[in-house]
Amino acid sequence: MNNEKFIRRWEKTKQKGEEVYILTRGIGMGAGMFIGSVISRLISKTPFDFYMHFGYFIGGFIGGIIGAIISWPKNEKRYNELVNNNLKK
Repeated sequence: MNNEKFIRRWEKTKQKGEEVYILTRGIGMGAGMFIGSVISRLISKTPFDFYMHFGYFIGGFIGGIIGAIISWPKNEKRYNELVNNNLKK
């Protein structure tokens, strides 16, 4: 992603807030893990076990939250550096 696009997207993300960012990343990762596990079960034609798939969702949700908590300050730092460099020019 180029720098101008990153700045525009991050400004929109910042307006929504850190909590929303973290929660949506967690839900997105959890949903992806859940859907992936269901598709895997459909392809392998093994019996459906809701609790196992729910476990994948929970694992993905937690992983997404951890990833978002780590990426927020990194994105903030990148954003601030890019904005400050543009202001100096």
